[in-house]
Amino acid sequence: MPLPLPPTRPVPPPASASSSVEIRPMVWADAKRTGELAQVAYWNEPISDLTTPHRASYPEDHLLWFERRIKNRMVSPRNRGFVAVGDGETVGYMQCVRLGDDEGALQVEKEEKKWWSGLVEWGYGVYLKCAAYVFPNRSESAEGKAEFSKAGVLEYEKHWKDREDRNNRWYVQSVVVAEQWRGRGVGKKLMAWVLEQAQKEGVPVSLEASMMGERLYRSIGFDLLDRFVTKIGDSKDDEGGIMMWSPK
Repeated sequence: MPLPLPPTRPVPPPASASSSVEIRPMVWADAKRTGELAQVAYWNEPISDLTTPHRASYPEDHLLWFERRIKNRMVSPRNRGFVAVGDGETVGYMQCVRLGDDEGALQVEKEEKKWWSGLVEWGYGVYLKCAAYVFPNRSESAEGKAEFSKAGVLEYEKHWKDREDRNNRWYVQSVVVAEQWRGRGVGKKLMAWVLEQAQKEGVPVSLEASMMGERLYRSIGFDLLDRFVTKIGDSKDDEGGIMMWSPK
């Protein structure tokens, strides 16, 4: 039975059929709102039942975890994030990171790296560890997180380990669009930058897709490498999987 949605600020539906969406780079102040979008989007997903089974009792902890994860990604100079704004409201976001050690990866890092970048990345990592110790996430399950991490290792070994043709790539960490704004091309607009960048660099793009996301990604040129190695909760065998886009 689905859990009631958490008490976060709702996203209003488009004001009109012609409502347009603006895509802009993500900034630090976006973390809270995008965290709310992620919390709602993943609230009743099998992965949440596994990793955060107590989220209904501790929705604030659950939300804070999303916010911290989004910020933790942002401190890396290899990360790029974008938000979608419709009718003056943030209605979606995307985060991606450049993997590998080729010239393209080094250039991406150079564009955002400052002399203090390493210190910030290290400092925020220490802060997160201290915060997790002092204020643990009461919504999560240590056993569930361990099981999910194990599944991630299996996927990495099957699709990416020792694959020189896939080592240098963009990895899409999250794409979230508010339910009221889905089916309006917002996801495609959020993905446009990373596909264009990957095409310039001549590298693939990888991601993990849900069943709903799979339809979107197929429509913009992604291929399904395989279904997930590990079935989580009530996930079906033909529901989502590992996908990859290759430059033309």
